[in-house]
Amino acid sequence: MTEIRVDTIVDAAGTGAPNFTTAPTVGGVALGSLATSSFTSSGTAPSSPSNGAVWWDTTNSALMIYVNSAWQTVTLGVIPPGPVYFGDRAMFTLGNLNSSPWQSNLIKYYDLDVGATVNTFGNLSTTNAYVTGASGGGRGLFAGGSVSGTGVVNKIEYVTISSTGNTTDFGDLTEVSYTSASASNGNKAIYAMNDNNKTSLIQEVTIDTAGNATAWSGTLTQAKSNGCGASDGTKGFFFGGRTASSSTQLNEIDYVTIATDANASDWGNLGTARKDTGGNSACGTSSRILIGGGTTSSSISTSSIEYINPASASNAYSFGNLGNGLRYCSSTNNETHAIWMQGLNNSSQMQQYAHRVQIDSAGNASIWATTGAIGYGSGALSGAHS
Repeated sequence: MTEIRVDTIVDAAGTGAPNFTTAPTVGGVALGSLATSSFTSSGTAPSSPSNGAVWWDTTNSALMIYVNSAWQTVTLGVIPPGPVYFGDRAMFTLGNLNSSPWQSNLIKYYDLDVGATVNTFGNLSTTNAYVTGASGGGRGLFAGGSVSGTGVVNKIEYVTISSTGNTTDFGDLTEVSYTSASASNGNKAIYAMNDNNKTSLIQEVTIDTAGNATAWSGTLTQAKSNGCGASDGTKGFFFGGRTASSSTQLNEIDYVTIATDANASDWGNLGTARKDTGGNSACGTSSRILIGGGTTSSSISTSSIEYINPASASNAYSFGNLGNGLRYCSSTNNETHAIWMQGLNNSSQMQQYAHRVQIDSAGNASIWATTGAIGYGSGALSGAHS
């Protein structure tokens, strides 16, 4: 687009303002005749308007402008909302159990805007632990995991979040995977930090189109695993974990723009280096991303919750604490609250609680609900329940 800027127009002699015999036009309309001369807000049209007059029609809630002897309706552009990647229905798998059959295929849910009652949603195709959840556009995906008697798997299953029921086959990950970290922008889900292969690989799927995952053209900043991921709706963040060659926990935060395949970049550092978080132990909104749990340098399950502002690269800030130290827990959220479910405490005892915080108000979590089963290694996601 060409831009022409004119600060002053004078006549040919340079002695004063020019006298146009015909008014300049833009888009075929004379400029002089479209100068806004008045504004009226009423249920009936103003009498004797001039070209350029503006009228807010209170009867029909319409904005009108008077052009060439007629009232014209001004159409206001509306930007449609982006695809939803979280919501009020919080769903989670039960993972490893403390009694036979030792793993579960159940999917449970809370309606966060209703209360703390846990409900049964449906079943995975088989018992499975260390599944990774992601969501978008009303569909929830459960990917990977470790199946007792079978081993690590690469399958992806999906549900329609608003309709309870069992999962349907979606496709396969590019590699067998468990405790992977995920992030979603509502259209695309990406996976990284696979604890089975410990590489820098990132893979992706389009959520509303069933099919196999494909390799992302970029990678993490280094080969690592056993961390967690989350999204602000545009960027995907990957927190902590451990390197392929060491069991030492990391404090790194990587990020990518989910819509654009490219190498990850450094965002900053966690205050507490952590691994063993479980792939879904971070969650958040466009204004704040939270990460909770994991193990620290002393191999202790931490209760620490930290957060980042996804609008500005920096180190993480302290938010508060979970009700107790947890590792291999899972988290999800709606616009207001984030919850962390199940996990292993410092005594390696499996847990059955949901810890809750208010996302925009730093502070300690409260024990909000029970999950209906004692376990760890669950996967979680959320979306709209209607």
